[in-house]
Amino acid sequence: MNRIKLAETHKKSTFLKYTIPSNTKLKVHKHLVIHAGVLTKEELINKFHYGKNKSNKPAEIIVFYASDTETPLTIIKNDSN
Repeated sequence: MNRIKLAETHKKSTFLKYTIPSNTKLKVHKHLVIHAGVLTKEELINKFHYGKNKSNKPAEIIVFYASDTETPLTIIKNDSN
């Protein structure tokens, strides 16, 4: 396991809660600082979805999962599901 060390310039932590209304598409945006999000409603739980990296460099994602010890963290979609 590699520990993540924030740069000395990261001196402020901000926690915000956003509510995105149903059937709403967000404007294209980007983040200039390190961030992480937690989906607190069940919209993406047990629904197939994907991400896309459109750059020419690998993307790294840090994900937090809360589960029991039996449930798989990821299910890959195939023709039978």
